[in-house]
Amino acid sequence: MNDFGKKIKKIRKDKGLTQQQFADSLGYAHKSTINKIESGIENMSYQKILVLIKKYMLTAEDLFGDDNNKIELKENINKIFVSFSGRVGGISDFVANNFKKEDDQIYFYRNLNIHSCSLCQYECFYNKCPYENDDSVLFFEMLNKSKEVVFIIPMYCSNAPSLFYKFSERSQAYFNKNEENYKNIKSKTKIILIFGSNDEYPSFSKNFYDFVENQSKIFLLERHKLNIKREAEKITDMALLNKISKFLD
Repeated sequence: MNDFGKKIKKIRKDKGLTQQQFADSLGYAHKSTINKIESGIENMSYQKILVLIKKYMLTAEDLFGDDNNKIELKENINKIFVSFSGRVGGISDFVANNFKKEDDQIYFYRNLNIHSCSLCQYECFYNKCPYENDDSVLFFEMLNKSKEVVFIIPMYCSNAPSLFYKFSERSQAYFNKNEENYKNIKSKTKIILIFGSNDEYPSFSKNFYDFVENQSKIFLLERHKLNIKREAEKITDMALLNKISKFLD
């Protein structure tokens, strides 16, 4: 059984469906097709994947996401780094890995099982978020438990990545019921923004003021001024590394 097959089987089991019931819901004639998919013998077509995602309100991450970044309940976490980069091994990941200490934790947001707010009917404002069984609530609880939080956000022109918008979107459902936790997390959050230069985009960083207590908690890492290519995988400028270290202390 391959990883995809395991995920398909888990989705079916979580829904309490037999292989035949699951097959019927996706438009397959026989349960044997589901058995082959779950066993890794047969692949699911692109068209059927779209049916599956729509039928059971899933995301691509639910089906293809990396399971190696599961949230673990830990106590006494000093600092939590959160990389919002969709690219593995880029500058955002380098910063998190380079400055992480033994009692710190890194979350790569791309790997977390967090559903977007698509297909919801604003249930979070009136009752219960329909997606609370993903990693979102636990993720915010861990941020609340930690002593410090560092968001590392790569910018595209003056736009945040889609992963950060997903975080912001789901945060409303959580903080609607946990206002004190919002104040706590905000009080200890710092943000590192990675972008071209402040000369090109002089005001966009103001969009992040609501996430921190004051402007001094935002570090602007200007790639163009430092001649750091977008596809770079690490920072070699010791002066810059020292500045980041001082900001994080």
